Amino acid sequence: MVTHNESTFADLAYERVAASRTMPGVIEIPERVLRSVITDELILIAGASEPAGVTEPG
Repeated sequence: MVTHNESTFADLAYERVAASRTMPGVIEIPERVLRSVITDELILIAGASEPAGVTEPG
């Protein structure tokens, strides 16, 4: 999940983790960041992510 909503989604993410539910990830991006920077960073994250490395708890 990519969001500018820095208050709501962080709380929801913490709730999921506290309840031992899976949390694929939340990326919070301040609204003041340039779109070109956001794009470059998301491409970097996507390139470094390995779906096979994601595991379910338990």
